[in-house]
Amino acid sequence: MGFASVLHQHRKHTLCKFPIKDNVIYSSRCTAEIALPQRAKQD
Repeated sequence: MGFASVLHQHRKHTLCKFPIKDNVIYSSRCTAEIALPQRAKQD
């Protein structure tokens, strides 16, 4: 699970790292997906 998590986070990080104005959904989706695991860790 840890390895898959790292790959998944890397993929999301890439989307965040390269925001495309024509595809705003990437940036919004990335932010939303990253916010969930961070909140879970804090809990």
